[in-house]
Amino acid sequence: MKDSADTLRRFLFSKEEIRGSIVRLQDTWQHLLNADAYPVHVQAMLGEALAATALLGRNLKFDGRLTLQIQGGEHLRLLVLQCDHQLRMRGLARFGDIVPDTFTELVDSCALCVTVESGRESERYQSIVPLSEIDLAESLALYYQQSVQLPTIFMLAADGECAAGLMLQALPERKPGSGCWKRMVEGLQGLDVTRMSQVQDEVLLTAL
Repeated sequence: MKDSADTLRRFLFSKEEIRGSIVRLQDTWQHLLNADAYPVHVQAMLGEALAATALLGRNLKFDGRLTLQIQGGEHLRLLVLQCDHQLRMRGLARFGDIVPDTFTELVDSCALCVTVESGRESERYQSIVPLSEIDLAESLALYYQQSVQLPTIFMLAADGECAAGLMLQALPERKPGSGCWKRMVEGLQGLDVTRMSQVQDEVLLTAL
């Protein structure tokens, strides 16, 4: 992301044992949009998936690669995003003749697959989870619940200018029942995810 309008920031609330990341992609998103024309709802899904892939791939090491893939549906036949350890990303979507205007109908019969590959040792880890009936962010929270069993939430958004997202995760050391996690999640509800990368850490902490 060096020398581009793309940004990814991490933050840590050490006292509460909660961490997170904020991503805002402009250059990468515009490159994908210029490569092909997508119906509005497919474009929105592709942008959200792009932001999610950056958030998921932020911890890749060595020459690893992460792939987020949605496939198997009649309307959204394939959506795939991939990033490497330097957060260089590429992606595309394939869709049918009819594109529904609701998430549930668009991803009907689809499955979400996340694959992590380590080029150094040729290791490959893959998780497949069903897509929720709400949105992609909820589906990714389910993925984390099943894979690492840590409370995690995502906020994802995309428009014609940028794709953006926020990931908030409770660490294993967090004491259950403290109430901090619930307060932070509630504090996020009033924030505009497309502008989060421009917010200073102190302002974000106040909001949470």
